[in-house]
Amino acid sequence: MNAEIEAKKNSLLTELDAQISNEEKQIEALTKSKEKNEALRKALRQSLGVATYDYGSKVKVIQNIIDHLSIAQFTQNHIEERLRLADPPMEIDRDRIRAVIWSLYKKHKSIRLVRKGTNRQPAVFEKILPPAHVPRVVINPHANGPAPYVAVNGTGGGALTVAQLEQFVQEKNRRMHEITAHFGVDEATVTKLFQPASRVFEASRGWIKIHE
Repeated sequence: MNAEIEAKKNSLLTELDAQISNEEKQIEALTKSKEKNEALRKALRQSLGVATYDYGSKVKVIQNIIDHLSIAQFTQNHIEERLRLADPPMEIDRDRIRAVIWSLYKKHKSIRLVRKGTNRQPAVFEKILPPAHVPRVVINPHANGPAPYVAVNGTGGGALTVAQLEQFVQEKNRRMHEITAHFGVDEATVTKLFQPASRVFEASRGWIKIHE
């Protein structure tokens, strides 16, 4: 009887050793995966201008976010979206953020005011001297259609609206080079106005078409 109990204990001990060894391997794999994902998250946050901050100066934080925005014109909402991604999370104090943005406009003069805010629409600001490679997005809340903005080539070349693009493509199917040449814009500006911003889409073999 004692021999049988001892055999069961040894068997259980062997099973526990195997299970613990397997769990240690899983922990090691998960630790490596976590470290890799944390490094990737940090790199992504840095690319968005929301890396880890000591929050010594909200002015520096918000200016950094503005510098990393992929559009030239922006509102306070754009800033708050990025702040929610920060590590550690920054408290979203709308009055404080608004004050910092206005400070950047009035005192630091690193941005310009495009349109004052109203009860229904937030104020629109614009970077000063946006990089040439960044497509400039002009926010226009009064525009009709599915895309309330006009996309302008970052080099200051031409301008293109959703209505213009849809009308041009509706005449006949187009190639990208036809559109860029006709309106004096680059490909990035054109593709920004593809679905879902408009009814225009890129079909097979590079043809630009419109949904009827």
